[in-house]
Order: sequence, then structure tokens, then C-alpha cells
Amino acid sequence: MKRIFLTLLVMMAFVACNNTDYDYEFEIANGVFVSGAVEPITYGQFCEEVVGSAWAADLSSARLILEDGSIDNKPHYELTVGGAYTHFYFDKNSIVVYIDKAIIKGYVVSDYQYNEGVIISDMCTEPILSILELEKDKMICIQHVGWTPNIGSRFIICTYNRLDEDEYEKIKYEYTHEL
Repeated sequence: MKRIFLTLLVMMAFVACNNTDYDYEFEIANGVFVSGAVEPITYGQFCEEVVGSAWAADLSSARLILEDGSIDNKPHYELTVGGAYTHFYFDKNSIVVYIDKAIIKGYVVSDYQYNEGVIISDMCTEPILSILELEKDKMICIQHVGWTPNIGSRFIICTYNRLDEDEYEKIKYEYTHEL
């Protein structure tokens, strides 16, 4: 009995340590999820702290933002089949989006516009990322992940970590196909 109790205690501790709790409330405004309590990152902050860096999604932190504005408690990519934007590199005028497709890893280069924390690429009309929080080597973003006929646009909230130069070189080596 003692063994069962200890096993359950360890399992609960493991689940608690891996749980990503995002403390945001979202509403739908013109098809885009926004959080009223978030101060937008200025263009100056964006240029100083994001541009010139590569960022990697912590896929275990990705949570779907549901239609009612609540955040799903299950990791989004756990059951997802298909592609995912997993890495980004920003320079002053363009963005490189690294995509894990079901059978291939590749990248897309595109111009983008930045406006009050929202990054819109010229390759689509939906925002690619909306930055909610930016700390030294971490940013929390809303990411557009697709569209479905019955729901419309789908968004996740996800943590991105800054890559060092060696990590970014490895990404460039692995993602060789221009999509």
C-alpha cells in the first residue's frame, strides 16, 4: 500500500511540474484573440530584443485557445498530425519560418509587418504571432495554427525560447528545403 501511495505521489508531482499554466483571459475581437491585460511590446523593444535572434517553440507548452477564450489544458501538439511552425528567425525586414511537416522539415522566408506586438507575414492575412510577454530569452505568444470550416481560425498560446548561435546553426542544417 505504501508503494502505491508513493508511486501516485511521484506521478502527481511529475504532472504538476509539467503543467503549463498561462494566466491570461482572451476574447475574440475581429477574429483575433486578445488579452485585455497585455501591454503591447513596442517596435523599439521588438527590434532590440527579438530581431537578430532565432526562437524555438517549447511544443510541450503549446495550448489551444478555445472558442470561448479559455485555454485547453492538454498539450496541443500531442495529438496533432501535420505541420507546425516550430522555429522563427527575425531580421529587420523579413522572417524565416521553420516548419515541421509530416514528412519534411523546411522553411519559408517572407516579409512581415510589426504592429503593437502583432507580426503579420506577407504570406498570409492572419497574424503569425502576437507577443504577449517578452523576457530576456523567453517570449509567450499567440500563434495562428490554421483554420477549420466549423470553427474558423485556430490559435494556440506557446512559449518560445531564444536559441544560441550553435542551436540556430543546427536548425538551419536540419531544415534545408525551401517550401
